[in-house]
Amino acid sequence: MNINDLLSDTKKLFLAIKSESDRLNFSKFNKNSIRKVLNKFKKSDLTHPEKLKFENALSLLKSFNEQIRQHKIKHGSGGFAGGAGSSGLQHNNYSNRLPKRVAWKIIASAFKSRIITATIINLAYKDPSRFLEECIKILIIKLRNILKKSGPIKIYLKLCCEFELLSTEEIDYKHFVTENKEILIDSNIKNVLLELIETILRKIEEFESHGSGWTYRTTSYLIISINKFSPISGGVSTYIPLPPALQKKKVSF
Repeated sequence: MNINDLLSDTKKLFLAIKSESDRLNFSKFNKNSIRKVLNKFKKSDLTHPEKLKFENALSLLKSFNEQIRQHKIKHGSGGFAGGAGSSGLQHNNYSNRLPKRVAWKIIASAFKSRIITATIINLAYKDPSRFLEECIKILIIKLRNILKKSGPIKIYLKLCCEFELLSTEEIDYKHFVTENKEILIDSNIKNVLLELIETILRKIEEFESHGSGWTYRTTSYLIISINKFSPISGGVSTYIPLPPALQKKKVSF
């Protein structure tokens, strides 16, 4: 399976939605695409870059699914400014509730040490900073609960944005990744997240301003990767006894 071809075909089908029949056909196709990616996760010989690539793919496919759920078909002209691209969809306003602007989804991970991998899908925001502000509100609640259950953690964020190369009209997804940050029981979670998000926004600005030729279009999703963190407590001995043969020789290092 070529993951790039799979994503390209799925995106084209998503953008072509104009009717309820199109929506149903896309849902079936995307369900099959997700199944193919999940089957890849079961392979034990995946490299680290391959694991990350499949995580990205799964997040994007789930973002398409969520947009289908949150919007209805718009017949006739017009488009939809969604997180992952434009299609013939508009907000579903059958109820009195306001449409969701973001969606939290757990995604499968091929990393055994991972506590959780989740994605926050953008359903409404054009500005990445506004979307990330909304993400902070969700993450503060989620991370507090995880800290209570699992203790100290390490977290890093990865924002997926859609860019266009104006000279060729090529559209591609670019990812902006932070470093790992420790969050302890008594950490100020909001400050940690603000620091990570500042890093992401700075990377986006640098990417656009340093002659890349790519122009920002929209934000698709934010991946949150959380691992267990076991800090070394103060006073813990790091003494490692020598093998008996070396002890008899009174060897020192």
